Amino acid sequence: VETLWDRLKTTLADDRYVEITYLNLTRGPEDVLRRICGFLGVEYDPRMLEYDRHTSYEPPNPKLAQQWRRKMPSRDIQLVESRIADLLVARGYELSGLPPIRPSALERLYLRLQDRLARCAFRVRRYGWRLWLASVIARRVGTRGWKRRLTLRCNEIDR
Repeated sequence: VETLWDRLKTTLADDRYVEITYLNLTRGPEDVLRRICGFLGVEYDPRMLEYDRHTSYEPPNPKLAQQWRRKMPSRDIQLVESRIADLLVARGYELSGLPPIRPSALERLYLRLQDRLARCAFRVRRYGWRLWLASVIARRVGTRGWKRRLTLRCNEIDR
């Protein structure tokens, strides 16, 4: 998705999009909100940052921006960086400083399988096993109408 966005934004004028990072949002929420308001053509009001007084949402916490450094195992950080280090640097994020690694073919296979199972488990929890199984079968052998009906049911749950 990120590389798709990189390609898409090259076709857009600078005034047609705004990019926000969590790090920038936590460091300067007022500056980021002013940018968003300017982009949308809405007048900025300082009360916009008082939403935590009227909702259950809390302001962005700067301490959470780097929590991966404390919570993620070093090996996992190295695996992530082995895959997307260039993208992280391009987005302005600092790399961990851990030595780079190259996962073996067996490890890559294991990670793909783990990812696939986690995605399936998520969908089963979200849609229930019957709807999930029907959508899997419909994608492989179903009619266009059946696939469409199942997609609409899943979209309703997502909303």
